[in-house]
Amino acid sequence: MMDKRRRSAAGRAYWFMAVLLLAWSTFACLAWGLTVTREDAWLSQVSPEVVDWLDGLPTWSILSSALCTWSGLAGALLLLARSRRAVPAFAASLLGLMLTQALQFGADDVPPGLASPRVLAFDLAVWALVLGLLWHAIQRKRGGVLR
Repeated sequence: MMDKRRRSAAGRAYWFMAVLLLAWSTFACLAWGLTVTREDAWLSQVSPEVVDWLDGLPTWSILSSALCTWSGLAGALLLLARSRRAVPAFAASLLGLMLTQALQFGADDVPPGLASPRVLAFDLAVWALVLGLLWHAIQRKRGGVLR
């Protein structure tokens, strides 16, 4: 009886996390879209220097950030579908994050607003999330949860 309760609680935790991840990923895709389309109300939250810096980025940077965000959303949907394809989706998201962050941290002209402790803490949290999701998907695949 106790084993059945544990499995039931683990199952609820899995679905709760998958739905929470879907919400997070949907917001990330919305943020990406609003940034790429240069939505005024969205970009009014950042300094003009940051907007100018974004406008000067190479086209491939849009693709790398799209890979990160949209692959994350695909991974979340695939987790909900209990598909083993969540693993390559989260791996693609990690690749997109690596490319995006390499551009941000490798640039000489990064505005001060993107180098603040708050932004760096957020970047670290995103890294932890993306790496954690890839690890989680791999573990669920090995455990037979993802088919």
